[in-house]
Amino acid sequence: GGGSPHLAAIFESISGGDGRVCARDVATALRAIDLPAAEGEAEAFVGRYDKDGDGFVSEGEFVSMFGHLASLPYTSLRVDDSQRAHLGEVFDSLDQDRDGFLSLGELEGAFGQLHRQPSTEQVRWLMHKYDGDGDSRIDADEFSLMYGELVALQDAMNLQGTHGYMPPEQYNEAAMGPASDVWSLGATLFRLVSGQLPFTVSGGTWGRALVGDMAVEAPRLKHVVWGMDPLFEALVARALAKDAGERFQSAEQMRAELQAVYVEL
Repeated sequence: GGGSPHLAAIFESISGGDGRVCARDVATALRAIDLPAAEGEAEAFVGRYDKDGDGFVSEGEFVSMFGHLASLPYTSLRVDDSQRAHLGEVFDSLDQDRDGFLSLGELEGAFGQLHRQPSTEQVRWLMHKYDGDGDSRIDADEFSLMYGELVALQDAMNLQGTHGYMPPEQYNEAAMGPASDVWSLGATLFRLVSGQLPFTVSGGTWGRALVGDMAVEAPRLKHVVWGMDPLFEALVARALAKDAGERFQSAEQMRAELQAVYVEL
């Protein structure tokens, strides 16, 4: 079957929406979580998962790559003993009866501590997709292929919303209010004007590291789009303030300001 919508959203975020992941995309994503790649390391990483040799990782190739990315920072970009050991530890933690296989119930256990749980049908679909030998259970080799999509589904259950549009307080599990919607609207305006989101976020871990870090301010539109109107640029910057108290306090307040800017334009 095809990929999950959760994994597709992560792919779009990392790729920048152009339908392919290159070495620069990987390097940018890693810098965002303070794990900069050494020279040539991102290129070699992409090459490892670029099965058709076109220099990019397509959405179909991405599931295996994301399983590796999701292991960071516990492992390195190289496929080495630390990568295999990490996957082994995760597998063993789910294999409750220690029979060397994961049943449907054991896979559902991977979501037990999250805010929401997927339906049994969602987990069954995931299991069926990677059950290569059709024995209705997942062995360690099948799990290594499944891991990226499993993490993507875990992330979707843990945080409800679309990464890149979710406000800082949601990543920090703080109280949300009308100003939270203002932040999401600011991110939408930023993307409409610049073609990119203020933060490239592909999952909860990276969202907390970027959006949730109150010391990391959103980029200013004037640094992304040449000739940006200063009034509109200031409006978007206020909407994207990390401190909710510094934003417009309601969508209505922001709309009034936006209408005033529109008159000026």
